[in-house]
Amino acid sequence: MNEVLEYLLKVGISLLVVLVLLYFALPVILRGRLQRLKAKNLKLEEVLPLGKDMFFVCVRIKEKKFYLLISPNYAKVLYEESVNDSHS
Repeated sequence: MNEVLEYLLKVGISLLVVLVLLYFALPVILRGRLQRLKAKNLKLEEVLPLGKDMFFVCVRIKEKKFYLLISPNYAKVLYEESVNDSHS
C-alpha cells in the first residue's frame, strides 16, 4: 500500500511539473511561430496566458490593432482599434 502511494505521489508531481512547464512555455512557442511569418503588415504584440489553453493576444495588422481571445475551439475579436503610426 505504501508503494502505491509513493508511486501516485511521484506521478502527481511529474504531472504538475509538466503542466507548469507547458503553461509558461506555450506562449513563448506561439510567439516564436507567429513571428516567423514573413508578413510585412502583421505584428504580434502580446500573448498572455489566461488559463488552460486560453490566451489573450494583441495583433497589429497594418493600421489596426486587434485584441483577441484564443482557445483551441474558437477565436474571438474582443476589441479593434485604429493605430496612428506617428504616435506609436
